[in-house]
Amino acid sequence: MRAARGEGAAVRGACVVAACAAGLALAGCTATMADLSGERTSTSWVTPPAEAGPVDVSATFRFRNRSLGSVRIESARLAIGTVIETVPPLPATVGPGGTLEVRVTGSFDPIDGDARRTVRLETAGMPPLEMVLEARFVPAAPSQVKPPAAIAP
Repeated sequence: MRAARGEGAAVRGACVVAACAAGLALAGCTATMADLSGERTSTSWVTPPAEAGPVDVSATFRFRNRSLGSVRIESARLAIGTVIETVPPLPATVGPGGTLEVRVTGSFDPIDGDARRTVRLETAGMPPLEMVLEARFVPAAPSQVKPPAAIAP
């Protein structure tokens, strides 16, 4: 009798799990941007060019959807002097286990010193996913050394 009760509980538990899985399959499941995992900051050490002018710094951010639902990304907000390319292109939906690659290129002027560019991926009703591209300039000659300064936001 006792074995029969244990088996009945196991069968009921399996039925509940199957019903939940069927409900997810029928209704779909939506995840949030927080479910995308991956590095969100990239710092590059840059030697200024001999001739004056801006330097392009690039980084590729890779995010994996670690949830059971899909994540929808509708648009991006970029800092001035920044361009992005995404795979898949925006607007995009990243399915469970899927990946999103964001290549960020920022234009930095050594005259401005160390700086950062922020990119925000957005979708309605959710907090944005924020990536930061930092450029820190390394002096090419001792005459270019300046006292340390905080990075401007």
